[in-house]
Order: sequence, then C-alpha cells, then structure tokens
Amino acid sequence: MISFFPLGRVITYIAVAYAIFPVLLLYFTWSTDNGQTVYSSIRIALAGSGALGIFLYAFFAYAWRLVWRLFPSLNSNVFPDLNGKWEMKVEWNRQGKSGVAYATAVIRQDFLKISMEVHSKDSDSETLLAQPKKDAESGRPSLFYVYRVIPKRTAGRSDPPYVGTAVLKLSPGNQHGLQGNYFTDARTQGHFQLTKSAT
Repeated sequence: MISFFPLGRVITYIAVAYAIFPVLLLYFTWSTDNGQTVYSSIRIALAGSGALGIFLYAFFAYAWRLVWRLFPSLNSNVFPDLNGKWEMKVEWNRQGKSGVAYATAVIRQDFLKISMEVHSKDSDSETLLAQPKKDAESGRPSLFYVYRVIPKRTAGRSDPPYVGTAVLKLSPGNQHGLQGNYFTDARTQGHFQLTKSAT
C-alpha cells in the first residue's frame, strides 16, 4: 500500500507532525510561574507525542482497513484490500503433461506490506516478494508475486523446492477475483485463478 504514495513525502509529513505537535502543546500549556508547571507542560508534550506515535502505528497496522471499509472508493482509487482466504485453481503444464490442482491461498496485507501463502495437498509456498502495482494506463490493480514452493515429502516424493513468479491481476469489475500466468525454475508454467472465500 505504501508504495502507492511517495515514501519520502510520507516520511517528511510524519517527521514534521512529530516536530510540530509537541511544540504546539508546549506553546499552549507552557507557564513560567513555577517549576512544577514547566514540568507539567513538558510531560503533556511528551504524552502527546507518544499518543501520536500510537495512533500512527494503529493506523498503519490495523485502522486503515476500517478506513477502506468506510470509503470503498479507496479500493479502486488506491488499491483494494486483499486480506483473507482465497480458493485457488492451478492449471499447470510440465514437460508435455498438464493438469489442474486446487489449493488455498491466504493473503495478509497491511499498509506497509503484503504476502501470500499457498497450501495444497502436495506442497506449501512462501512469499519471497509481493509488490502491489497499478497499470499506468488502465489503473487495473495487479500483484507481482515471487514465491518458493516446498513440496511435501509424502508417498516417497523427493522433489526439491523451486521458485516461481506470477503477475496476478484483479478481475475487471470484481474485487473478489485474481488471475494470471505463472512460471517456475522447475520448468513448469500455467495459470492461477483465485476466488476470495466468503468467510
């Protein structure tokens, strides 16, 4: 999410807020009557800065999702909230063979990062890189996804882990569908189709 905002500008705004907020609190509470009042003013300013820090942490970690629910247009204007469980259909091709497999994907997203784990009968995968993007021309949201697949050592299987990459695009007019082609260094390729679970 943060990648859609100029990071340098965001950091600058936060730093300026941290600088201005305690100064304003000191300005409005400062008194030179006695040492106790001065101490109280400084304590109020420090408490205010601490409260600002807690607010920023809570927003970036959790509250942004509430803001996205209150203002649904942010899903299309910035980037959709993809958090949750997704049912996944994997159409695969490998050395002249092809087939279909089914898996469950879990997308975890906060304001600063996004990840996707995939669990199937034969393997699990972990995120190496997940980067949200929007098409420069159409504005269609996409997820650039690089992952490592770890096959399960069951029924005598001994396949080594391998790395894959996919570009998953949000289905037009449907925030509950992602799809895109994938390629791996195990010389497999195919297509991912994800549908967000109702729960």
